[in-house]
Amino acid sequence: MKFAKKIITAVLIIAVAAVAFFYFSKKDQAPIALQDKESSLLDNDRAPAKDFTFRDLEDKEYSLLDFQGKIIIVNFRTIQCGACDTEMDFLKTFVPSLDSDKVKFIPLFLGDKQNAVKTYFRQKNAKFPAYCDDYGLSAIKYRVFALPTSLIIDKNFKVVVRITGAIDWNQEEVSEFLKALANE
Repeated sequence: MKFAKKIITAVLIIAVAAVAFFYFSKKDQAPIALQDKESSLLDNDRAPAKDFTFRDLEDKEYSLLDFQGKIIIVNFRTIQCGACDTEMDFLKTFVPSLDSDKVKFIPLFLGDKQNAVKTYFRQKNAKFPAYCDDYGLSAIKYRVFALPTSLIIDKNFKVVVRITGAIDWNQEEVSEFLKALANE
């Protein structure tokens, strides 16, 4: 019996060490470009987007359908996510550069309280709107299992691209892709 406990303990220690190794070794990787995300492109004919509600930092409620007719980028994230934090540096330049008449960027904090997000934005000197999904129900609808995950939804409310992981949103191919999508 003691031998079995030792084996179970050893297996658990190895499993925890492996998870920790993979988690910490990926943290220092550079964000990946949109073109490297080919496997994230949806294989179907643009799946219909699923509506959900969320709140801004002033507690005003929105629905994803409120932005139908624009290109919508939903960026699922949390304050504690290391890759999300890295991506925030790119977003501080990218989001203000968007044509707000054509594109709506929704950084959606999952499970983070509005006051915590306000503090985070002040610390990061981010000057664009942020939104909260208190219970993460939107992530369940879209089967978000890793953060950050971004969805690009076209003007017809169809999901065009799903990106898992941090990317440099300021790359030329991103802006070219969004321009092409806006002209469809």
